[in-house]
Amino acid sequence: MSEIKEKEFELFFQDKSNVSMSSYRVDSKTNLPILYLQDQKKALWSKFEENYPNSMKKALFMTRLANCNHIKYREDLGGLCLICNNYGFEPFQDLIAIARNTFDDKKILDSIITRIEKLRMHMKRNFERELIINKDGTISHDECINHCLLYAFGECNQYHILRCINCDEFFEFFNFLNFHISFDQKNKLEEIKEHLKYFLSHQARKTFLNAQFKSSLFQLNKDDALIVADYKMRILPKSARETKEQFFGKRGCILQTILIFTKKGDEMELDVNAYDHWSTDTKQDAWFTASCFEAVFETIEEKPKWISIISDNGPHYHNSELMAIIAHWYDWYQIQVCSWLFLEPGEAKTTIDSHHASVKGQDIVEAGKNLAGTYFANIEPNRNEQENNDSGKKKPKIKTISGISKYFYWEWPIEAPLAGYIQAKALPHIGSWTQFSPAIISNLCNDSIEQPQPMVSTHTQAFSKWTMLIPHLNVDVNILDYNQINNKNSENNTNEDLNLQQDNTNEDLNLQQDNTNEDLNLQQDNTNEDLNSQQGAQHSVDKNFPLPKGWALKEKQTFGGKGTGKRMTKKVKSLLERFFLNGNLNPQDKLTAQEMRNELLNYVESNEIEEQDVPKVTTIQGWISRYAVAFKEQATEAALHSNNVQSHKFRPYKLTAQEMRNELLNYVESNEIEEQDVPKVTTIQGWISRYAVAFKEQATEAALHSNNVQSL
Repeated sequence: MSEIKEKEFELFFQDKSNVSMSSYRVDSKTNLPILYLQDQKKALWSKFEENYPNSMKKALFMTRLANCNHIKYREDLGGLCLICNNYGFEPFQDLIAIARNTFDDKKILDSIITRIEKLRMHMKRNFERELIINKDGTISHDECINHCLLYAFGECNQYHILRCINCDEFFEFFNFLNFHISFDQKNKLEEIKEHLKYFLSHQARKTFLNAQFKSSLFQLNKDDALIVADYKMRILPKSARETKEQFFGKRGCILQTILIFTKKGDEMELDVNAYDHWSTDTKQDAWFTASCFEAVFETIEEKPKWISIISDNGPHYHNSELMAIIAHWYDWYQIQVCSWLFLEPGEAKTTIDSHHASVKGQDIVEAGKNLAGTYFANIEPNRNEQENNDSGKKKPKIKTISGISKYFYWEWPIEAPLAGYIQAKALPHIGSWTQFSPAIISNLCNDSIEQPQPMVSTHTQAFSKWTMLIPHLNVDVNILDYNQINNKNSENNTNEDLNLQQDNTNEDLNLQQDNTNEDLNLQQDNTNEDLNSQQGAQHSVDKNFPLPKGWALKEKQTFGGKGTGKRMTKKVKSLLERFFLNGNLNPQDKLTAQEMRNELLNYVESNEIEEQDVPKVTTIQGWISRYAVAFKEQATEAALHSNNVQSHKFRPYKLTAQEMRNELLNYVESNEIEEQDVPKVTTIQGWISRYAVAFKEQATEAALHSNNVQSL
């Protein structure tokens, strides 16, 4: 297979419209990230042939696909983002449960479950395929109100004449189910409906925002650069990757990757350079992110004039401090930041995910030494200097920009009259700008913002050059573009004919004018009636549509807002801590999130807490993950402090028994211990097991004592 055909094949299966990538699972043989096909193989072949008509033939495509062990049909939830899981998967399971509790007849139940599965498939796959996005990333009016993104984002000022039968099945099915279920299930059904509406809005925003990546790549020129940034929380072996939540809940050595896409002249290939910075500083925040960009900007030889940045909307990127720091980048680096686009939660970038999946193990540089276009370096942000400077001042505190969570697109103009401003909007090409003046920006911080000065090791050299073809724009051209082309082609022919026809036309006009006037009078009444009927039909489509204008905007959503949920009360937190610590002392009494919630409901019955204060199971699951990490950190720091041991003397990640023995042998070489005192690996393994149990018990008892909490 030629190199070009191979690149086309790989590019096709990096497209999120064709595959969904697991954010943490990799194939055990190839170490490539698991990809889940979005459609049947025959349908994918037809799409591939349409995109690349001069590429490989069908037999070779199918053979190549069959040999890709990392490309699978979706058989589990690996790779689902939390929104898709909580709002796009679990609600359908709840719908099936309601149907089983309502319908006893097997034939009727089977037909209901079939309707649910068809609805699931449409909302997860088919709906986003109906959405039209132009080549430049903009959107246009769609006559079908269900598929009109301008209407979904609150920008459409035209009437709609169509409604999609498949999309309307959502409303019809819930009306049907609401009519048949018992009264005590109606609240649950309404909750499921709201969850699925939120999922539908997520699908609309996700499809639109993901299309901006391709559009940005397609519009690159020699002075531009597109930057994609993402964190990998910790470098771990595959065996530790049990679930996505557990994987990203671990602490240790983190990796921050910045991909830079550039284009030379009119070439159809892009140069890609990956800058991987690993650090023992596991605090993912604005200062760490800014430090990594500092290292990149000071390393690259040919700086672009303009850059556009794309990332997820995690708090390490989407925060007020980083937005304020970026306002200084033009002065610091002479690079204009044209825009920063934040994708939907869970929408990790396919290219950078694939790159991260190739970097595993504790020796990061060794793991990535054969990666093309990749430069590794160790980075340690200057937090001590930032937090305790010579003047004795504390680290500047940044206030929160009002409404920051609803803005997904940001710009930093450098030309008058907006020089020094920060402006933001909900989505690119959508809505009006919200502008933050230099005075507002200066008021966000109680002190001046300093340029990061991290300690950065020398970057490794890339193994080879990394290039990729410009992605095929798998989006539809605006219909107006075709009309303009047709008008332009026909204009020349029309001009030639006009001179020849003009004399005859003038004669005909005089003869026809009287007849025309008579016809107009007769037709006017009928025309007015038709227009009134058509406008009435258009108006009825918009008027009767269940979703309001702007229904997909983030600011209109009940769920998913940052900090909008109800906070746990101190009493509930105290009880959860008791449950958690009690499970540490007595493993047989360890409770799951569901069991903790059941225990809280017992406290409701005894009038110790209010029922509305009992959090959901998912909320408790999140609390357990955060509390477990915090508990382990605090206990470890306390143990180190009590033994007068400095934590920075040791490696930041967990060691195996063999690695511990190797470390002890290093102390032998430095004459700090005797070689005969170094235990065997099996002895160390036994010690680890005993010490882990004792450490956990002691730390738990200390926590119970310090909080005056009695074990249950």
